Amino acid sequence: MAIIAEISRNGQSAVIEDIEVRVRRALDHVRPYLHVDGGSVELVRIDMESHVVEVCLVGACRTCSMASMTLRAGIERAILHDAPEIRRVEAVSRPEIEQLYELKYRHH
Repeated sequence: MAIIAEISRNGQSAVIEDIEVRVRRALDHVRPYLHVDGGSVELVRIDMESHVVEVCLVGACRTCSMASMTLRAGIERAILHDAPEIRRVEAVSRPEIEQLYELKYRHH
């Protein structure tokens, strides 16, 4: 029985890694459009139970009045295209991610 559990666990791990790769690829696709306006997006986590991706909008995207539209029409659409298993994308605030982005791009 332990062998079956191990195979199942490894299979689940492989599925999660594949979804993460596809979500990251989708984010890589939309980032250049966000960079034009001085912003970006970072992956925070993927909740596999609820099939929800959490992202952190950074730079100008964090305070932009069009952020919710960008999230739904741009970021979420790209993720759902590449990873149809995902049900929803949510923006979350992560000050540590926002600070790292600011430090990285403040001097450029």
